[in-house]
Amino acid sequence: MGFSFLHRYFAFIGLVFLLLPGSGCTESTDPVAARYHPPVTHIPREVPFVRAGHGSLPGEAEVSWMIVNWATYPIEEYQVAVSAEGPITTDNWDQARILGRYPWQPGQVVFREVYGSAEGLLQGATIWFAVRARDDRGNLSRLEESVRLTLSEEWWIEGRVWDITGDPVPEVQIMAPAAAQTSLADAAGFFRIGPFRNIDQVVLETDGTQLGGSWYGFIQHPLRTRPGLALVTGHDFVLIPHYFLDHRCTRPDNEFLTYFRHMTRTTTQEYNPAASILHRWEHYPLTVYIPTLTNDSGVPMHEAALIALLLWNSAMGEEYFVRTDDEESANIEFRFEDRDNFYGLVTLLAPSGGGAELGRVIPEKMAVSIDTVLPTLETVAGISLHELGHTLGMLNHSDCHAADYLMNIVGGFGALDKPEPVHLDERRAVQCIRYLPQGQDMSRYQMD
Repeated sequence: MGFSFLHRYFAFIGLVFLLLPGSGCTESTDPVAARYHPPVTHIPREVPFVRAGHGSLPGEAEVSWMIVNWATYPIEEYQVAVSAEGPITTDNWDQARILGRYPWQPGQVVFREVYGSAEGLLQGATIWFAVRARDDRGNLSRLEESVRLTLSEEWWIEGRVWDITGDPVPEVQIMAPAAAQTSLADAAGFFRIGPFRNIDQVVLETDGTQLGGSWYGFIQHPLRTRPGLALVTGHDFVLIPHYFLDHRCTRPDNEFLTYFRHMTRTTTQEYNPAASILHRWEHYPLTVYIPTLTNDSGVPMHEAALIALLLWNSAMGEEYFVRTDDEESANIEFRFEDRDNFYGLVTLLAPSGGGAELGRVIPEKMAVSIDTVLPTLETVAGISLHELGHTLGMLNHSDCHAADYLMNIVGGFGALDKPEPVHLDERRAVQCIRYLPQGQDMSRYQMD
């Protein structure tokens, strides 16, 4: 009887177990597996992060994309297509031109490919790129959008290398270091450098020392193209010869360029970039009005001033000054006045107003005041010679008192007794001022 009871008990338990939900062996009890749903479609996902940018050469395009990180069937390759007709879609994919097919590679996550003229791309054209993945069943990935790019164009820069006398400087190397481009000026000073991309900012420079002489190097301001302009011309270099300064001038570095910047007030100041800009007269020779006056010592002041004009012209070998009787139109107006604190002074008459000062604006009219107390013709002429040096752009006084400079603080006294009233360094500096471009940034010249 006990056996019969146990038999019935275990049979009941087994029946209950069979009737419990999920108790059969045909369905998993794993909660994760219970939530899994197979994909509705077998088409690969859209290729992610498709980008199109400019290649390193004009007219080149760099296309990049990332792999499809999940697909029902293994991805075999990626296809890159291009169209010049408009955006590429699934509907017009067959009309687009395939640029390349790139097989899937183990471990490769990012693809980058560069296309150019060899693939039939035209400079300046606007084109669309698209990338699709193909699996081993021949399915192509979805395609929601394509990327657009306007290709760069070839840009050449032409110009000429001059020195301050207006003569061409041959065999000067023009460099664009960032683009690893170089060019050598020909016998007439002409150069052509490139090609660059017309989307680039280009900085050109010279290396300073060349055959046949030596010049201070120059670094141009960054150059850019303008819309619709594929060839930029007229970017000339005007070089300053690497003159030897008077050996007696050791302050601060016996460099002509340092001396020139000091005398013209075109020193480099980080907090005031405008301080390095050279302002000079727009036209030469300058017209000078000299009134007639004899001082109490019997000195004909006008004759002394005229001697100063002629001395400058003689020293420079060409006309820098011409006398005029028209006071209103004159560039420079002499004034003979009784002064207490100085023997000579130059002031800016035009332009006038706030911010207008010598060396900071393009001059239009100046006044040269000479004290009538000066006792001799030679003294008046020497002081006038000194003040006319200021009008020519030598705005400061020289720091070098050892050299026999006219533009020392007392350089006008005894100037006519010297074999050369105007020092060679001063003549060279005045010539540089006259023949350098208006508004030249003097900080762009390099001594190294």
